[in-house]
Formats: sequence, C-alpha cells, structure tokens
Amino acid sequence: MKKIIGFIAFLVLMITLLPVQQAEASTGHHTVKVDTKLNVREKPSPRAKVVGSLKNGAVVYVYSTEPGGWSKIKYNNKAGYVASSYLVEQGSYSPPNKNIDYYYYGDWGYSSASNLNVRTAPSKNGKVIGQLQRYEDIYIYGTYSNGWAKVDYYGRTAYVSSDYLIY
Repeated sequence: MKKIIGFIAFLVLMITLLPVQQAEASTGHHTVKVDTKLNVREKPSPRAKVVGSLKNGAVVYVYSTEPGGWSKIKYNNKAGYVASSYLVEQGSYSPPNKNIDYYYYGDWGYSSASNLNVRTAPSKNGKVIGQLQRYEDIYIYGTYSNGWAKVDYYGRTAYVSSDYLIY
C-alpha cells in the first residue's frame, strides 16, 4: 500500500512540475510560418479531415482559439482549423510607397460591385488573382490615399479598388 501511495504522490509531483505549454494564438491577423504547408482541418483535431492547406507567409484571420492548440479561421468561405503553433501575430501595416498615405481600419466590409478584381499589387498593373462578388464579405486591413485597399483574400494579402468597398 505504501508503494502505491508513494507512486501516486510521485505522479502528482511530476505532473505539477512539468510545464504544460499549449500554443495559443490571439484573435486577429496572423502569418503562417511553416517549412512546407499548414493543413486546414474540418474540426480542431489532428485526426479531422483535411480541407485544404496554407503556404508559408499566408495571412489568416483567427476568430477564436480552441482547446488543444487550435485556431479557428475562415477558409474558402467556411470555418477551418489550424494548429496555433504555426501562426505568428502580424504587427505592422506599411504602405508600399512612402509618399502615399495609409489609413488602418482592420475591419470587415463587403464589395458593392459584381466581379470586383482582386490584385497582387495596389495598381491596375497588379496581377488579377480573383474577383469579389457583390455583397461578398472581405477583411479590410486599410486603405491608401491613391484609391486602393489592402485586403485579406482567402488567407492572402491582396488589393482592390476602395471605391467599391462598403465598410
């Protein structure tokens, strides 16, 4: 009996001395930091179905954190979950041109136009990577005085004409 009590006391002592660290991201925008790719899962579990993946450097918006080190994000217009330990909180918002004023909003808005081009740069010369439909939600980081807005487009930083955004 003394051995059992001693063993239990030893286990309790070890559990209290071992640091338990769960990677936990705060809500807001984060950058993905991985060597290969980060799986996006249907549920907050390593055994849940993989619904997609994110590349290193992708920007995601974390809505909430879940037990076990998971972050809830929006992926392809649906909720998805990623391991929080691969996310780094974003901290700087800088305009591409120092001569252009940048106004930080950091809030949701939507497109007032159908087929609003989403580009890789804040210019008509930026490569078109997609289109927003009328009333489609988009996270707006901020706007530039030259008529462009910096947005989150499916985990990727992109740009649209701010004339067609409602926020």
